[in-house]
Amino acid sequence: ALRDLPLLFADDSGIATRKGVVRKVHPAKTRDAPVLSPERPWEGERVYVYGSVYADEPTKMLRFWYMSFPDYVLHATSSDGLKWVRSSLDLVPFKGAADNNIVYRIHSPSVLLDRREPDPSKRYKLLGSKSGGYHAAFSADGLRWTAYPTNPVLKYSDTITLAQDPATGEYLAFHKRPAKVRGFGRRVIWLSRSRDFQEWDEPRLVFAPDEKDDAWADGPVQRTEVYNMSVYPHAGGFIGLPTMFRLTRRVPKGEITPGQSPDDGPLDIQLATSADGRSWERSEPRLNVIPRGRPGTFDGGSILGLSSTAVHVGDETWVYYTAMTTTHGGPIPPK
Repeated sequence: ALRDLPLLFADDSGIATRKGVVRKVHPAKTRDAPVLSPERPWEGERVYVYGSVYADEPTKMLRFWYMSFPDYVLHATSSDGLKWVRSSLDLVPFKGAADNNIVYRIHSPSVLLDRREPDPSKRYKLLGSKSGGYHAAFSADGLRWTAYPTNPVLKYSDTITLAQDPATGEYLAFHKRPAKVRGFGRRVIWLSRSRDFQEWDEPRLVFAPDEKDDAWADGPVQRTEVYNMSVYPHAGGFIGLPTMFRLTRRVPKGEITPGQSPDDGPLDIQLATSADGRSWERSEPRLNVIPRGRPGTFDGGSILGLSSTAVHVGDETWVYYTAMTTTHGGPIPPK
């Protein structure tokens, strides 16, 4: 029996036949200036939307979990989603003082507000990466975090985004780990599922570049990889926003500056859809749904990562993204 749910029409999976119509992919509308930039000493030179945004139900304020280096999880609030307040929380010390908005230390923090959780102390859940694995934590308020007894819960480390299946309540961990695809070891997206946030099933590869993604490549190094993917439950399935990394060159060792990655190339956000979170369809044409700005602007180099959640404001859907002035392997500065 068909589920009584709306279909996603961002791909052809729900269409039997088509004649006389074409699909048009509309890029998102972006702003001319960032809404959050590093201002405090513990934010360093860059802040990242490896993190999540939620509308707080009692206050209607937006709450934002984001990241700075070295792997501080930061919290801010906003009444309009544009101007963000970094309240002093006195939770995690920075250089001997806790007068800051740091709430935890982990890389690529992805926060879930679990409205199904019967235990109020675990209403908020978090997955992130440290010490060579993906670690889990819980919180009653999203500010004071406690690591789960068993960690790490998944192997490998780096970027991860967390979602929840609205039909089953299962937790979905879309995370980066390598795989060999058409002769290259690549960054790709794997999925692991859990019902208790502690025992996770065997990860399976769910999203990798196909031949069309590699059509531009020429030479022994060039290829497309998937840096991370934020997944949002929507209609009768899921929308995915994968970060497609076109690896154009390896920076020679003699040219690498401190903190610089040897893997260079632009990163862009495209669109994918799925009925179950496992099998994904690409939207055609494969446009960059979050357009980069002009060269030299704050988002002119790459779009690196997105919030693991979207928020709905009026009749709009807002997604927060990480903008970079350079390609992935740009020197620091100006990156």
